[in-house]
Amino acid sequence: MNKDSLLSLIKTKKDTSLVQLYIDIGQQYEGNIIDSSKYYYFKARDLSRQLNYVRGELNFIANYTFILNNEGDFKQSLFLNKKAIALAKRLKDNKYIGKAYANTGASYQLMGKYEEAINYMIASSKIFKKLNINQYQANLYLNIGVIYNELGQNDKYLYYSKKAETIFRELNMVNELCMALNNKGIAYIFLDNLKEAEAPLNEALIKSKQINNQNLYATSLLNICDLKIKSRKFNEIKPYAEEALKIAQEINFLESKILALKGLGIYYLHQKDYDKAQFYALNSFNEAEKYENKSRLYETLILLSEIAFSKQNPSKGSYLKFKADSISNVIKLDETRNKIEDLKLKYETEKKELKIKNLTQENDIQNLKIKRRFWIMLTLSLILLSLAYFAFLQFKNFKTKKELLIEQQKTAVAEERLRIASDMHDDVGTGLSRIRYIINSIKEGNTPPQEGLNKVTEISDDSIGKMSEIIWALNENNQNLEELIYHIRSNSYEMVENANINFTGELPETIPNISFGWMRNRNTYLLVKETINNAIKHSNAKNIYLKFEIDLKLKIIISDDGKGFDSSKKYPGNGLNNYAKRIEKLGGSYNINSEIGKGTTIEYNIPL
Repeated sequence: MNKDSLLSLIKTKKDTSLVQLYIDIGQQYEGNIIDSSKYYYFKARDLSRQLNYVRGELNFIANYTFILNNEGDFKQSLFLNKKAIALAKRLKDNKYIGKAYANTGASYQLMGKYEEAINYMIASSKIFKKLNINQYQANLYLNIGVIYNELGQNDKYLYYSKKAETIFRELNMVNELCMALNNKGIAYIFLDNLKEAEAPLNEALIKSKQINNQNLYATSLLNICDLKIKSRKFNEIKPYAEEALKIAQEINFLESKILALKGLGIYYLHQKDYDKAQFYALNSFNEAEKYENKSRLYETLILLSEIAFSKQNPSKGSYLKFKADSISNVIKLDETRNKIEDLKLKYETEKKELKIKNLTQENDIQNLKIKRRFWIMLTLSLILLSLAYFAFLQFKNFKTKKELLIEQQKTAVAEERLRIASDMHDDVGTGLSRIRYIINSIKEGNTPPQEGLNKVTEISDDSIGKMSEIIWALNENNQNLEELIYHIRSNSYEMVENANINFTGELPETIPNISFGWMRNRNTYLLVKETINNAIKHSNAKNIYLKFEIDLKLKIIISDDGKGFDSSKKYPGNGLNNYAKRIEKLGGSYNINSEIGKGTTIEYNIPL
């Protein structure tokens, strides 16, 4: 697996062995030059499709999704891994089915959906156990251990890390051994056994440097930084953090960059060099915003708050602490919502299992009713607690928000952000009022509990979706044309997939680096979203197509093969009027072409 040796073989004729060669070359670049790694993975995919070589495309997905996960693009990774499951089942190849299940579980794990992650990993583990493939079994041990870490069960995290380490040592798999050693060291840190953490982390550092895997080397450096921080050896952080930052910048791994910058901020804070500490902490915050990682945003805001207090600026420190607490509250609300969803999933699973048993005795039927009432009451109780907690936080932070408004009104930018924040608050308030009305209606017996619960879920999802759209549009890192196009394609796919309709999205070959601005960004996104939503609701289509073209303008074409309509007639409702208003704000034009029984095509032209 020497890069030069592998590259010298590229002149090989175009067959399945060349596909594997491209994969092997991509793997050698993976730890150092990510763009080159992607280049060879895509060559493997394209050749596999030319040859109709399904195993080649499966190998492409398995390797490319590893990069997507490191870059934080978990939705695209999940989409590809689910596609891999379908391809592997078509082949009836148990080894590839097991790998696809494992990779899908990993995507769910990175998205924080641990219930789904465990289900897919257990299915994968059963397959590999039958096939007696120890390497894959060990990789699953790694992932299962990390899930237990996320769930706070660090004794099990340590147990599975050690099991993985033993297998990788026997197989002499150094890359994977480094991962297991890092996980083992982290587990010891979480268990407050800092002395035991030193040996595995140092071994991982030495081995990853020997094999020149920059990604693993940066991870080991950052884990040692974390150990130094936990041990309060702040004077020893700098060389590890600086080396990790250098590598993270070279291979463009955002997560590593965030942690390295934060580590340098902590180092300079304890050196009382507050200007440098602020510089690195602020850079860490900016990178965390790009990564859209709430936990990292919270950590960097807390660090910035500590620096502000150290610089004798209590008002700024309080403001930053308030922002950190706000993000923490959002994280807690997300966790509560996920728990509610998990409870609903458990309830539905249990109900299906009980139905399968074909209950015949009255006692069994009564047990089913009792369990149903229990889950419904528990879910409603969690919703009520969440609402009460949110209302308490709103009341508690009211005075602080009033003071912040005075400061934020000093500039036009701050005024605009406050207006948007007010809109978001109104949306959430309306949703909460409707939820409270529904819950009261359930209590009074006017609305069936399940029907009311479905409405509560729908309103909550709608409010969260509206807030996410506004926050996404406001993020400066999302205001260029490329981010807009990928965001529209990703969300459109999700909408159409949820409606059980086939979706095809075609991207332009090249996308110019153009800033679109948050307002044009949002109007363009909402225009496409509303159009696709109308197609889903009214067209009865089996397929929906989305295509982007770029010349002197951005052309967006949305078409379906549904029932169509007579576009020469006028129709009641706001649908077409909304299209006209939004495209007018964008300074563009649109054209609708539809015939009854032949589907509908809408073309938007937006100046760049």
